[in-house]
Amino acid sequence: MALVDSTGRLFGKINVFDAALMLVFALIAAGIIAVQSGWHETSGEVVNGETDIEYSFLMHNAKTLRPDLFKPGKKISMTIRNQPRGEVTIVKSEVSPKKAIIQNASGQFTLVDDPSDPHGYEYLVTVKDHAVVTDQGYVTDGVKVKIGMTIDVEGFDFRFPAVIVDVHEDKATGSSKAPAQQGKSRV
Repeated sequence: MALVDSTGRLFGKINVFDAALMLVFALIAAGIIAVQSGWHETSGEVVNGETDIEYSFLMHNAKTLRPDLFKPGKKISMTIRNQPRGEVTIVKSEVSPKKAIIQNASGQFTLVDDPSDPHGYEYLVTVKDHAVVTDQGYVTDGVKVKIGMTIDVEGFDFRFPAVIVDVHEDKATGSSKAPAQQGKSRV
């Protein structure tokens, strides 16, 4: 006996279309029960709120003839883990010439501006952004932001690699939508 006969009936009794429709309804019902019982979380349930964040990134040995590239208030574009983030606003920027350690005649070491690299600079830049808070950290524009992530910082006429060294909620303008969690890091 064939599974489907010549009239299109399953086991000679049930129409194949009706059987497929019943299977779809059963799967939908199982999905609703799984979500309602808490067995499966939907994406809306893992979001804990929204807040403004600040994150700092460090650029080592950036070569430029214009050390004032990162001014507070200026907008820059970023790419985080090969995913375009878009524009963010610079809050704070620190720049210093690349340093070198030189040993003097008495054997002591001194930290000086690197004479072999007069156009190398170290930047520590802090930017402001808006993020969704999840159990796994901050997510901005669909991209997670975590310490240690490599990023590319881009302006109209420059592009530099950098690494994120700090991420925290902006206390001055942070939204009250983000719940406070005691003893649990969100980063």
